[in-house]
Amino acid sequence: MNKLERFLVFCSGAYLPLVKRCPGSIHQFIGIGGTVLFTAVFAGLSVGYALFTIFESIYTILAVGIVWMLMIFNLDRYIVSTLKKERNFYRN
Repeated sequence: MNKLERFLVFCSGAYLPLVKRCPGSIHQFIGIGGTVLFTAVFAGLSVGYALFTIFESIYTILAVGIVWMLMIFNLDRYIVSTLKKERNFYRN
């Protein structure tokens, strides 16, 4: 696994040594990590644009945008990493 793949597995909330032992599921966790990462990036960009229409200070926009992006990233990573798979779909 290269650095980007390891980072995306980290973004998915998976335990990297365990994922390395199950090579068939690596691509699944890479996809989940990419989704979590791009959700956070787009959240940061959208709040940055919203603040750009209100404030004129680029430093305020960058600071709030980065903090918002990290909050969304951590929230999404927590949600994804704590999901449990059930046998029955209707029990979720």
